[in-house]
Amino acid sequence: TTDDATAALAVLGTLAARERVALCMKVLDGKSQRQIAQDLGLSEGYVSKLIARAWTQIRANGWEGGDEQA
Repeated sequence: TTDDATAALAVLGTLAARERVALCMKVLDGKSQRQIAQDLGLSEGYVSKLIARAWTQIRANGWEGGDEQA
């Protein structure tokens, strides 16, 4: 629904830019952490940390949607 989309965008807006980009590449684009790391010129370990921090922030903001394993 429109309300869900608005809520999702609001939560994504709370993320740091790199966290938001990495998470969106993972969830929306379906890329692997390796692909994200290559695309962004970052290490796989750093991408993993970015995604983990993004999910932590999303949960802290009360968003229950999505799947961390996506």
